Amino acid sequence: MIRLKELATEAARNVISGTSKPISALVALMLVVGAIGMAQARMMVALAQDAEQWRAQGSAQVIIPAPNAIRGDQCEALARIAGISAAGAVRAAPSIRLAVLPSTQIPQFEVTPGMANLLNLQPQEFQVTGGVWLAGDLADVVGWQVMSLAYLPESIPATAVQTRSDFTVSGVYPRPDDGRSTQLAYSILSPVPAAGLFDACWVEIWPESGAVTEWLLLPVDLVAAGGSQAQIPQIGRVNSSAGLEFGAAAQLAVLPIWPLTFAAVSFSAVLGFLIIHSRRLELASALHAGIDKTSLVIQTQLEALAVTVPTLAVVFVTSYGMALAQNPDPPLVAFYPAARTAYLALIAFHFGLLLTTLMVRERHLFRHFKQR
Repeated sequence: MIRLKELATEAARNVISGTSKPISALVALMLVVGAIGMAQARMMVALAQDAEQWRAQGSAQVIIPAPNAIRGDQCEALARIAGISAAGAVRAAPSIRLAVLPSTQIPQFEVTPGMANLLNLQPQEFQVTGGVWLAGDLADVVGWQVMSLAYLPESIPATAVQTRSDFTVSGVYPRPDDGRSTQLAYSILSPVPAAGLFDACWVEIWPESGAVTEWLLLPVDLVAAGGSQAQIPQIGRVNSSAGLEFGAAAQLAVLPIWPLTFAAVSFSAVLGFLIIHSRRLELASALHAGIDKTSLVIQTQLEALAVTVPTLAVVFVTSYGMALAQNPDPPLVAFYPAARTAYLALIAFHFGLLLTTLMVRERHLFRHFKQR
């Protein structure tokens, strides 16, 4: 067997001179494997975007209604269970009239702090704490940047604007007309401690899991709800317009991730075969000159590294860029299928070279010479 240093020197000469077809192989692998890797990354990003949109419109949130029978502390505690990302309790409060809208009764609700995560609360720029939250459609009327609002006590006639009180505004929560429950639309929410009884518990189940369903009735106080005669609350969705479940696993299963991986692997293996097949006369001549098969295999594999290493680097960079762009999830989730495809495809390229090199025979030299 020839020494490794000499084999590396010969491989370098073949790469520099173009004998090993490095440019053709490099361009072909970058184009095909790179395109497939970027396509897989964008498929994963698109799925993540759909999931985020489904979640953002409240489709992952459920409501457990039990008027004056929901324990606020138990409802908030649900957020500590794996599979439940947020939970908060709501109860009705006396409606109020604002000084800027004296003839309109504005619904008011008391909520526990966990509702901020469920409502996508947007804190005001001035970061006032301890104030109320306004629904987005109400903020459109009174102003999104308002720092405080004057209201009329319910017992005071709407005309008596001189006897008004003020409260601060600490945030605004969007409430678009996209199919979600309108219960908290055009309303004012007052954050209160999670103590006492509430009317409903809001829970966001994300990622989707059926295993947490058994915990959803935990906050219901059966005594307050009527004891053994109480009816089991009918759990509803905040927004069912986009379906009752997103089904990420089912959607991922129908993405052509593995077919594309198979295509990349097959192409790379065939490319490796064709490159060695085009050099069969040269390799058979080397065997005739006394080069052993092991040395020939090592030499061709070293030549292939000059193609696969830069290809891997370029494909990784471009695929990661595709996985990062406009991705609401961590980019590694979308990058992994592309990285796996690139790795398997380049392994297949080396394997195709190896098998084809092993198939070269010295006794076929004259046949190859005639077919050149």
